[in-house]
Amino acid sequence: KSNPIITFEKTVINTDNSIIYNPEDEIFYTLKIKNSGDDFAKNIEISDLIPSNLTIISAQNGNISGNQITWNNLNLSQLSSLAPNENIEIQIRCKINNTAVQGTQISNQAILNYQNSVQILSDNPNTPALNDATIFVVTETANITFTKTVANTNNENIFKPSDIVDVFFRLVNVTLFILQVS
Repeated sequence: KSNPIITFEKTVINTDNSIIYNPEDEIFYTLKIKNSGDDFAKNIEISDLIPSNLTIISAQNGNISGNQITWNNLNLSQLSSLAPNENIEIQIRCKINNTAVQGTQISNQAILNYQNSVQILSDNPNTPALNDATIFVVTETANITFTKTVANTNNENIFKPSDIVDVFFRLVNVTLFILQVS
């Protein structure tokens, strides 16, 4: 008997191709659906509930309702019938909300249904576990400005070798990252 064999993977990368994820960064999720069987996979439907720490920017041909994205043969015709050895890639672009602080773990997993009865959870191909969620950790880096100002105590704009001066340092941290200054 012929059967479709579907693999369903989900990966994440920062839009600058790094693995550092800061608040306000944009990321890409990529869903990859492959039929390695010897028969067509029909009536494919995909549902992905995006975590609340993210804001959806775009979802390739997806129907977006709040943080829920769905795909079916009405908005992506390739999902009506996936031939043997055929694959589809779908991209989702999101922004990490500024409420996601350093150490926040963001986990996401999509669901695929086909043949009107078979359900598969997306798999993170970068781990040995099967059908596991795709996870990244917000690794916020400090965004600081540093200003040094020197003023002459005699209120002159010309500095002479024997002048006494005041030196002012200003350090501004515009992130939630805690800095230690020594």
